[in-house]
Amino acid sequence: GKTWKTMPLALNDVLICHNSPAALSRYSVLLEEDDLVSTPPSPLSSSSSSSSPSSSCDDTNHGGNCDGDDTKKKKKFEAYYHIRSSGLRLCTALGATAAMKSAGGFAMSRDDRRIQFHDREPIYYDHEPKPPGRGRGFYPANKTTKFRWNTRVGKIYVDGAHVCHSVRIGDEIEVESAEGDELEIYTKNFRNIALT
Repeated sequence: GKTWKTMPLALNDVLICHNSPAALSRYSVLLEEDDLVSTPPSPLSSSSSSSSPSSSCDDTNHGGNCDGDDTKKKKKFEAYYHIRSSGLRLCTALGATAAMKSAGGFAMSRDDRRIQFHDREPIYYDHEPKPPGRGRGFYPANKTTKFRWNTRVGKIYVDGAHVCHSVRIGDEIEVESAEGDELEIYTKNFRNIALT
């Protein structure tokens, strides 16, 4: 059977890439039928845990869907979409104003439980279809997104360079939003801290 390694919860961001920053990263994301329709990303439409099941879903993502909890629907088509880039960056709402925003991502509301993603410097050819969202967007908070690592070696970095885990070709990676402990911030100059 499969052996899973559970990584520590990320407060800010996660980076999945080749061991060498100059090398190409190859990975695949599992897409469902509805994910193949590309729409512009909606950066500030929060889908926090307080949202009702009837709220609309405007996520543009690799592996997100808006089906809710309707388990009676027929299982939809699934397929892997192969991506070549400098790696994949994911972030929480608190990490959206750091490296993610510098790379062209979006700031997020503090109570937004979605996971924002960004394919770093992706390689797209004219004869191949472009990924949903053109390589950036959001995963819904209640969605487990599955990846397959297609490079010989790689690393998963959590909140910087100190916490990491090695991956190799064929490894499967799952990413989802998790419930963490309440965060308290202590500072003498609170007004100068941007939390949104």
